[in-house]
Amino acid sequence: MNSMAKEETKNVDAAEMQKKLSQYRQLAGLRDEIKDGVLRSVEDQLQVLSELGFSYRLVEGNTRASAAKTKRPKKILHCEICNVDGHDKRAHKNQKPRQAFTPKELEERGLVEAG
Repeated sequence: MNSMAKEETKNVDAAEMQKKLSQYRQLAGLRDEIKDGVLRSVEDQLQVLSELGFSYRLVEGNTRASAAKTKRPKKILHCEICNVDGHDKRAHKNQKPRQAFTPKELEERGLVEAG
């Protein structure tokens, strides 16, 4: 390709890109106008609901606002087989027959005897 053909191609590509950019900006502006119109309509409807005694609010985004989570106190597990706190009888599900863990087993399993 000669240099003149390359420059012509660049000019055509630049012109096309400029045209597409202009179209994109127009669409973005139109989208914003539509959004603002719908938002005003929704706010008007929320005002009507408010006058009827209903309490609603409009928030932006896909995720729910995280409600203040109440922290529950940790449940204290007590094993009826070993008669110790820190685990429950489910820890013995693979034992046949089920029997109390030795102090060494408790330590190995991270179920150190409390108290």
